[in-house]
Amino acid sequence: MTNTKRKGVGAKLRAEVLKVGNYTCVNCGRSPAIHPGLPLEIDHIVPFSLGGNDDISNFQILCRDCNRGKGNDDNLNRTVQNEIDAILNYINPQILVQLKNTDSVSVVANQEDFAKIMVLNLNNQYYIIKPTTNSIFGFQVMKSIGIYTIHDNHGSKVHFFISIAASQ
Repeated sequence: MTNTKRKGVGAKLRAEVLKVGNYTCVNCGRSPAIHPGLPLEIDHIVPFSLGGNDDISNFQILCRDCNRGKGNDDNLNRTVQNEIDAILNYINPQILVQLKNTDSVSVVANQEDFAKIMVLNLNNQYYIIKPTTNSIFGFQVMKSIGIYTIHDNHGSKVHFFISIAASQ
């Protein structure tokens, strides 16, 4: 008979997970340092109910708000970096491909997509993002200056350089 009873996370393991995760929710990017009183919880990446174990590699930090209601739904087990990468992939899959091979990538994106990336990256700084002073309007105008958005909304574009932060 196997023991399927769930054990609590001990204080020592909890402290280690919090330290490794920089006391920051991997889903929303909030931290008690910026949001005093924010409760952080240790969460199983692969839920215990689906066979997840209590190894430190299977833990992540979530704030109470992000952890509530998540249960064992893997679609809710997303990180801020996953969200940024999803937007970059939506802009153009070549961005992530080139980021693996080069220090910096020149990107032209819709203002809305750029704003989403900036907001998500604000607290965590997964990427270094440097907007240029170029004003770009219209459909694929000046396409040669960087990887261009494949989902053009015909509005204003933002030209920026993106690179992976050194701490990643």
